[in-house]
Amino acid sequence: MGGSWERCRAVSRRPILAREVPHLERLGRLLSTTRRALGLTQKEVALAAAMHWTHLQRIEAGTRRTRRSTLRRIAAVFVLEELRLGPVDDLLEDLVAAAGPALAEESVYAERVARRRRVREERAWNEHRQRRLGLLIESIERWERSEYAQMLSSEERGERWAEAGQWHREWIAEQRERRQALEGLREH
Repeated sequence: MGGSWERCRAVSRRPILAREVPHLERLGRLLSTTRRALGLTQKEVALAAAMHWTHLQRIEAGTRRTRRSTLRRIAAVFVLEELRLGPVDDLLEDLVAAAGPALAEESVYAERVARRRRVREERAWNEHRQRRLGLLIESIERWERSEYAQMLSSEERGERWAEAGQWHREWIAEQRERRQALEGLREH
């Protein structure tokens, strides 16, 4: 079974030509240098750009072609991290120029992939939110069992729960805004 998968991959990806190598290496250095200057890890950038970190690793190593759409997502992450980098489109054009003739064609399945990516991101976001809420409730319950909490009236304890709930709502709103900003940058 493994052999047929490898044959399928070999057919679907054309080999990197010698004339493309300098472009891929230049693109990889530019991405790596920018990422490090922003203090980001490959995993952080990949997560925010909705890709696997090994994909980014191979692009930075100059051993993998990439598409303009992927570079747009990476550029959006960089610009969100450091607004002084300028508009996403300007950074994208620099990345595309570095890739030169080694830039891969867009997939005919791009729309389907984007739809699956959005579903995956939404699922991950919901799981993250549930974990965060669980941790918050656990810490409040631990606090409730403390000696300090026992000295408070039930009204004061209710206020503490309300404060925690407000904090959580604000945190969710902040995360949602950040996600929407990232998606807005990706769509342009």
